[in-house]
Parts: sequence; C-alpha cells; structure tokens
Amino acid sequence: MAAGGDLYEQLVDTANAIYGAHAHRRAFHSKGTWCSGTFTATSEAAGLSRAKHLQGDPVPALIRFSSGGGNPEGHDAQREARGIAVKLRPADGEETDILAVTTPAFVVRTPEEFLELLRLRTPDPDTGQPDMEKLGAFLGMHPESQTAIQATVGSEPPASFATLTYFSPHSFKLVSADGAETWVRYRWRPEAGEASIPDDEARERGRDYLGEELAERLRGDTAGFTTPSPTTTSRSSTPPGSWTASSCRTTRSCTRERAPTLSRPTGGSGWRSRTRRPRRAPPRPPLPSSDKPRRVGGAGLEPATPRV
Repeated sequence: MAAGGDLYEQLVDTANAIYGAHAHRRAFHSKGTWCSGTFTATSEAAGLSRAKHLQGDPVPALIRFSSGGGNPEGHDAQREARGIAVKLRPADGEETDILAVTTPAFVVRTPEEFLELLRLRTPDPDTGQPDMEKLGAFLGMHPESQTAIQATVGSEPPASFATLTYFSPHSFKLVSADGAETWVRYRWRPEAGEASIPDDEARERGRDYLGEELAERLRGDTAGFTTPSPTTTSRSSTPPGSWTASSCRTTRSCTRERAPTLSRPTGGSGWRSRTRRPRRAPPRPPLPSSDKPRRVGGAGLEPATPRV
C-alpha cells in the first residue's frame, strides 16, 4: 500500500489493501444495482426550498443500490452496510446527488479518522487478520463508532434492497424563496417494511441474490420508500418527495441484465413498477397524532443535527 499521496488517494490505497484492487471499479460500494426513474416532491417541499427538484414536478432520477465493501464479486450475504445513491436531474436546473446508507450514523467523524480505522482493519501479511488489539483500542477511544458498527455487524443480511431503511450521513441546508434556512437529513423507509434473513439462508440464495431479487420484484410488484415529517418547522428536517424507479440492471453486466421499465408515481408515495396487469396503489395509513412525525405524500421531514 502506498503511503504517499493526498488523503483521498491514501483512502483508496488502503481500501485496495483490504479488498484488493479491481480495475475500473470503485474502492467502496463496488457492487451495485442501477435503476432509473422519477422523483416527485410534495407541495410542502416547495415551502422549504426553492430548488428545482423540490417544486412538485416529476424529476428524472438515476438510483443505485449497493453493498458497502470493495469487492465487486463479494457475496451479498456478508454483514456490511448497504447504500443508495440518487442523482436528480431536473430539465432546467442543476443536478443533485443524495447519498444514504443503512447505518444511522457514519462510523467516524472525520476523513482522517476513517483512514486510521481502515489502516487498522488492513490484514497483517503473516496472519491474514487485522490486529484486533489495536482495533479494539481505537474503538475504545471512539465510542461514537459503536452506533454504526452495531448496526452493521449486529444485523442479519437483508431480504432485499427494498426492505432496508437508508439514512443520509450528510446534512443539507434548504433555502426557501423568502430566504429561510432549514437543515435536513434524508431518511428513506421501505413501504414493504424492514426484513432480514438468516445468514445461512442468504448464503443459499447465491452470491448476487440482492440484485436478482430487486430485478424480479420490479418486474411484477412495487418498491416504495417514504420518510416521516414533524408537524412543526425545525432547523433540521427532511424535504418531502416521492420516487418512481425504472430500468434495473446490475453493474457487472449493465447492457444485458435489464428489468422492465416502471410507471409514473402512484399517489405520490414511492417507487412504482409497471406491471403486466395494472394495480391500484395501496391505501394510505391514517396520519399519526400531532406530537409524532407525520407522513406527507410519501416523504417528509426528519430532525437532524447540522454537521460541519
């Protein structure tokens, strides 16, 4: 592993030391499944931001689900974070990228600490394993890492990319038409509910079962995501909106493995797949009481703490 280079080069070099170097692949989240579709914000979003993609018109979106590791041939049964990346492409506005992962918080606070953690995870050439004593000492000095680590190693493999909740590790500042500022973090909750499977069953499903399951799901069903919204304006929240995904394929054979396209949003409540026989959107649940987060057209607001 090269010790030189800037911080970002060192991060990539260290990731390659852990997972192996794979030409033309990402250092992290190297294995994924692509979808294209649309994002439609609810009317409440326009009151929070003047951004083009939050004004209520359908916006083309490119979506990628992924596993967190750096081995593009890794087994989907591994206990690791999963990710979702959404690129919004309004016709007459700037593109917006929204990243989210299945851990409620990132594992460390700074890029420098992340590099230190990765170096401690690098296997020793003689033993093939990291130095667990040094790794344990690092985690003891960084108790904030426990949230992400427990959420990763303590969770069984997912049943589907569509049965996971995704949290944006970044905070965003929305600026409304009148200049009011609102800090936000995105959180996508699966309409299908969260679901996992035992480790041995995940192994039996095959190395690429997550991408295969998502493609099969989108051929004849729906995959929806929603977010909660507080009833009062907060300094930190999540803008409301809804998506529809289409055209799913895996990164290893992008031009060959393609799923059917998907339809327009149904009731503004998430991703909707085009099926052979039209289906009605499921009924919306009743709104919670005023002292709890409320659903707003399939998405909403989530309190968060702005990060520097």
